[in-house]
Amino acid sequence: MKEAYKMKNIETLETYRLKSLLRTPYTFLCVEKVLAEKFFKWIKLKIVKLEGNYYLSGKGSLQPTGCKQSYQVQVIFSPFFGGNRFESIKILNPKIEFHPKIHMYHNTSLCLYYPKDHFGHVPLFRSLQWTSEWLVKYEFFKRFGTWIGDEVKH
Repeated sequence: MKEAYKMKNIETLETYRLKSLLRTPYTFLCVEKVLAEKFFKWIKLKIVKLEGNYYLSGKGSLQPTGCKQSYQVQVIFSPFFGGNRFESIKILNPKIEFHPKIHMYHNTSLCLYYPKDHFGHVPLFRSLQWTSEWLVKYEFFKRFGTWIGDEVKH
């Protein structure tokens, strides 16, 4: 009973935080931009306004340790996507086609985590870290035909 009450309070606080975030999206995106660029020198981001909503948009070249090649990565991040998934991260070059055995959505954005495992939104710098891990797993997949790591069927 006590734990359920605590969870309800946490959910209420998170709902309030997300609503306030949507009232000040520019400030929120400025913080996300600074954190992402501080930890990941390979990405350059800019805040853009499209149809009245703010987004972080950027590209960069990434070659994680252990990967044989460099990848051109595109990032779009906004609280206006809806839900608690704020990022859309795609590999532009080399082009990676959708494959049901790799963690990728049909629109070719990367599936970096299972949303139900994360309460609230995932910060952009965390998603960028997971992008490096995704690329290492992808190169293993290309070589061995098996996706390494945990999976949740969805």
